[in-house]
Amino acid sequence: MVSWQLGGRQPSFSMGPGTLTAWQHDAQPLGPDTVSVFDNGGPPSALRHSRGLVLRIDARAHTAKLVASVAIPTPIFAQTQGDLQRLPDGNWWIGWGNVNESSEVSAGGRQLFEAHTPAGSESYRTLRFPWSGRPTTRPQVAVRGGVHGPARVYVSWNGATGVARWRLEAGSSPSSLESVGSAASSGFETVMPAPPAAALVRVVALDAHGRVLAASLPITVPRPAP
Repeated sequence: MVSWQLGGRQPSFSMGPGTLTAWQHDAQPLGPDTVSVFDNGGPPSALRHSRGLVLRIDARAHTAKLVASVAIPTPIFAQTQGDLQRLPDGNWWIGWGNVNESSEVSAGGRQLFEAHTPAGSESYRTLRFPWSGRPTTRPQVAVRGGVHGPARVYVSWNGATGVARWRLEAGSSPSSLESVGSAASSGFETVMPAPPAAALVRVVALDAHGRVLAASLPITVPRPAP
């Protein structure tokens, strides 16, 4: 059973200025009397810029009033899909549906961030949340050089977000590995000089508090040419 209708040809409320939508998506309750919605702004609307809307509903007075209109300076018209997400800090996240963009907008209306997906892609909704990655596989390590020059250790752990530093361990056997230094994580791949006399090296992932997250398997260091 439909209790009431917001907008449309037969709305249950008197729609205040700026509250009408067209081909809208992602209506979300923000409180007992407030809703957000992504307004595509398609025909019969005369808008040339899709937007997010926040509306306050007075069920007793049967009115709907505009609280906020969320958009970015550069007009984007999303013919289909799209969403509006309120972030914990009061900012807004907008997914532009069939247009391969997403935006973060401050509570005061300033654009803070823009992201693009590959050309031609579409997303029904894009959402922003804190995320941490902890792969189930070990970090991958490789040693290059050492035959005609200094060897270098290359380490990566695809998908890991909590690595602050990499500890390098070296020794003559897996049971004799000891720490010989560390390096701050520098993105997808971190490079460190290999100890010149080591037979084996292993790299250990550490978080910001120095706690061990995971370790690679030991691998052999190439010996310099005589």
